[in-house]
Amino acid sequence: MKRRLPVAACLLVVCTSLPVSAASVPAITTVGASVDALLPAHRGRAEIITPPNPPGSPGATLVIGDSAIAGLRWVVDAHTALRGSTFTLDVESCRRLMEPSCFGRELRQPSTTLEAITAHARGYHTLVIATNYNDDASEFSAAFDPIIAEARRMGILRIIWVTSRVRAGYFAPGGPASDDTSRSNNVLLAERLATGAYPDVVVADFNIYTRFMWHWFITDALHYTQTGAWGVADYLTRKLAHLDGRACPVPVAPGAEVQNPCPDPDATGPIADIGALYPVSPVSWLCYEMGDDRHPVCGPDPRPGAA
Repeated sequence: MKRRLPVAACLLVVCTSLPVSAASVPAITTVGASVDALLPAHRGRAEIITPPNPPGSPGATLVIGDSAIAGLRWVVDAHTALRGSTFTLDVESCRRLMEPSCFGRELRQPSTTLEAITAHARGYHTLVIATNYNDDASEFSAAFDPIIAEARRMGILRIIWVTSRVRAGYFAPGGPASDDTSRSNNVLLAERLATGAYPDVVVADFNIYTRFMWHWFITDALHYTQTGAWGVADYLTRKLAHLDGRACPVPVAPGAEVQNPCPDPDATGPIADIGALYPVSPVSWLCYEMGDDRHPVCGPDPRPGAA
């Protein structure tokens, strides 16, 4: 078991909430989160709703990930760029694949990816795995087959595995530099899929997709800025639409024709101006769910380069 490391203190403030019409946003659920979580006074959180899937959409999608993709939950309203399906976010700081998770910035030790799949993957069509940065190569290799087997046992029909960013300046708690981890894990992922034994597993090559999008990340080149959180939600939206042969839920620019069918974003590259498509806040603001009781704490992002 990895030893726990202390979490850096953050200067955050508790904020007040404003109601938001559920009809105006996609259906997003966050595992373990309270519906009435408090947010900045100038923004609101979407209610947790579960309407029928839109016509032509895939079945429900479960996203399990670590602190990088947790920006979808932390950056206010970024999750609303997830469109075309009913999404559930189970994204936690310091999550690992199968080894016990480390102690995250929200002051709790989350379940592992394998445990999360066992706990609540039943009933989902698609599983997105974005747990990449807290396992070394041996741990990644050991966890891959058990995770795939458990997802299949739970009835998952499609697994989308998100690649790790390379050239990041992040160091995993108690582990190797993410460059070492990311590079080796991406290679292992490619080698496993090349065997042909995983026809239900698809790679979402986020590493290549974002290789020139430095403004999407803070100085560790891994965790998202405000723009990056909206950008990754847009990426997942387009990836799912492409895999289903559907139209893109949003155009590539305001006023542009919606692409139908949606092309693979891994081939077309990132959207040039995410801020033109979505209401990206100019203020670097995060809302955490702290401790086991997940009490809301919001405020300016204290991380270097987060603006």
